[in-house]
Amino acid sequence: MRALPAFEALVDKYRNDPDVVIVSIDTWDPPGQLKHWLEKNPRDMLIVLDDGYAERIGLSTFPTTWLLDRAGRLQYRFTGDIENLVEEHSWLIEELKKR
Repeated sequence: MRALPAFEALVDKYRNDPDVVIVSIDTWDPPGQLKHWLEKNPRDMLIVLDDGYAERIGLSTFPTTWLLDRAGRLQYRFTGDIENLVEEHSWLIEELKKR
C-alpha cells in the first residue's frame, strides 16, 4: 500500500487520456475483504482481483508495474516501490502513445 499514493497520482494524470488505461490488480485480498476495504477507503481507479495469474507466471515482487503498447505487448517492467512514479513513468507512457 505504500505505492498507492504514487499510483493514484499516475491515474490522475492520465484520467482523461483515451490512449492510456491504468489498472491495479490486487493479488492479496479475497473479494469480500477488498470490497470492504474499498468501502472504507474509496478509490477513483480501476482495481481488479487477480484470479491466480500472478502466481501462474511466477510474479513474486510487489508492486510490479507493467507498461504495455497498444497491441498489449509488454514493453517495460518495473518492480518495487517507485516514489516518483509519475515522473519516472510518464515519459515512457508518452513514448508508447506515439507507437
